[in-house]
Amino acid sequence: KSNKESVIPGKTLNEVSKILKDTDDNVEITFTKNHILFNFGNTKVISRLLEGDFIKYESIIPKEHNLKVTVNRNEILGCIERASLMAKDGNTNLVKFDISDDTLVVTSNSQLGKAREEMQIILQGVGIKTAFNSKYLIDIFKTMEEENITMEFTSTVSPCVIRNQDSDNSVYLILPVRVANNN
Repeated sequence: KSNKESVIPGKTLNEVSKILKDTDDNVEITFTKNHILFNFGNTKVISRLLEGDFIKYESIIPKEHNLKVTVNRNEILGCIERASLMAKDGNTNLVKFDISDDTLVVTSNSQLGKAREEMQIILQGVGIKTAFNSKYLIDIFKTMEEENITMEFTSTVSPCVIRNQDSDNSVYLILPVRVANNN
């Protein structure tokens, strides 16, 4: 038993995770130079390891922020899901955020129509207007566990850091989408 650093494909981990949901078996993990083997019960999963080192993600997570929003996760998830129905214009799935005065306004516009929803938030800092791909936000909010979450903003072009409000066990990073007119 020793420490080994390897980069395992995300698809492999997702498949192993799905299989493990239905079993209480211990998992034996074996590494070779180029492969990883997951052995549990009567099941074996072999995958090729990715070459290189895992990215040094700590350096791209902003250490400071100008704006912090605290919001109910289920409320913002529902709001974005509804707005995304009108956001399916091309590949962007664009939803715009207008944050000010303890209010978040989520809008989307496409040839299909327009959507606009307001929700109450706890705002620390000066408001901001920005936009995101709704699909990525929905994926993030669906994986989070706590009732309340925080979103930290530095600028309209910097990554947004999303965290559970009470536990610091996960950090999500999403890049905004640049829009020509952010109204």
